[in-house]
Amino acid sequence: MRGHQNRFMVFLAFALFVVGAFAMACADESEQLRDASRAAEKDARESTERAGVESHTRNLILVCLDTLRADHVGHYGYERATTPNLDAFASSAVVFERAYAQASSTRPSHQSMFQSRPSSDAANNHLALAEVLAARGFRTRAFTGGGNISSRLGFARGFEQYDELTSGLAGSLPAAASWVREHRNEPFFLFLHTYDIHLPYDPPEPHASMYTESYSGQVRGDNTRELLRRVRGLDGHGSVEFDLAEVDRQRVIDLYDGGIHYTDGQLSHLFRLAEELDLYRDTVFVFFSDHGEEFWEHGTTIHSHSLYQELLRVPLIVRAPGLERARVGEVVPLMDLAPTILELLAIPAPKEFEGTSLVGLMSGDDTGNRVVISEQRSLKSWIDYPWKLVRGDETKGLQLFNLENDPLEEVNLAQSHSELAQRFGALLDARLAENREKEVFELEPGVVDPEHLERLRALGYIE
Repeated sequence: MRGHQNRFMVFLAFALFVVGAFAMACADESEQLRDASRAAEKDARESTERAGVESHTRNLILVCLDTLRADHVGHYGYERATTPNLDAFASSAVVFERAYAQASSTRPSHQSMFQSRPSSDAANNHLALAEVLAARGFRTRAFTGGGNISSRLGFARGFEQYDELTSGLAGSLPAAASWVREHRNEPFFLFLHTYDIHLPYDPPEPHASMYTESYSGQVRGDNTRELLRRVRGLDGHGSVEFDLAEVDRQRVIDLYDGGIHYTDGQLSHLFRLAEELDLYRDTVFVFFSDHGEEFWEHGTTIHSHSLYQELLRVPLIVRAPGLERARVGEVVPLMDLAPTILELLAIPAPKEFEGTSLVGLMSGDDTGNRVVISEQRSLKSWIDYPWKLVRGDETKGLQLFNLENDPLEEVNLAQSHSELAQRFGALLDARLAENREKEVFELEPGVVDPEHLERLRALGYIE
């Protein structure tokens, strides 16, 4: 019996030793993780301090003006005064002159931006910006137009409440202002999204007619969706060739610009709220668009069908406390926006984010164009400025453009520079890895919810 007791005591001592050693190892590992987290936060703080961003920056207001082309914004050189309020804001902000979306349609472009990865990979619903901020104690709220960024598609992850409205900024801004006032003394993330510029181009008066002196043709705000889908050969119209006369095309653009001007007027309420609550003192403001719009530059119209510049080049405007106003001429991808926001808030970016912060470019500590990958349907593009490669079934071969010499992408150099095109193609394949053949669609497959389908129909995505 004594031998059994001795063996039991030895076993018990050994077990206690193992448990103690394991506990010490876990404690060491936990302390190492805390040290690593503290070091990352310290690096983020020091980086933002070098950029001139003030340490008490703690809020984020992120605004997507869906379907806004960069070259239809006054601060980007547009001849029409479509955006006086946004231009005034941009005069005190950092303006990225050549920011590019990672898709030419709403759903994949937003997924790529929020998840900081190429759109063909972002469809897998990786960690998103709102989830990162919610885990750090931010109050999170979104007011969106639903549709292709509906909560049904996973976009509500990380948000305490995710509103989907059909009334545009006129309906969402009063509610958003009330929410900001309620949470002014807490760190908050407000995401605003609007389809006010999106098809159908049907703004209220006087915006609908402000750029048209006299027009008596067939194009009206309430029928642009039908007409332009016929131009695209959608809704069973592919077998019958249809297009608009030049005067009708101009009327379409006039209505689109009127929608921009209307939307800009709504933004004035947000800017007044910022002044009233002194938000510029401690809040990061970001304005961007998810894609542009084509107006016959390459033979057709609307979006989600190609990767030309008119669809990919978007406005990106950032204002943060202590950040000096600047114009950044380097090429940058929207998938770099999420890590940029986190650095401005002195929060380390998660390893899941593949983008790289733009804070160095904003402060002047960094220079150089970024490589940009964009995808839509079978199309894949690689921008290594000044070169742009596009390939996919819908191009009927490779396209290679020199954007510096040919900004309108009219001269295909793929044959005369075949070695360069092949090299870029190999780099694109290596970067996308297993997703190099994956197609990126504007619509999520299998959508059957009647309310969701009706919203998509109203936006012109389905018949």
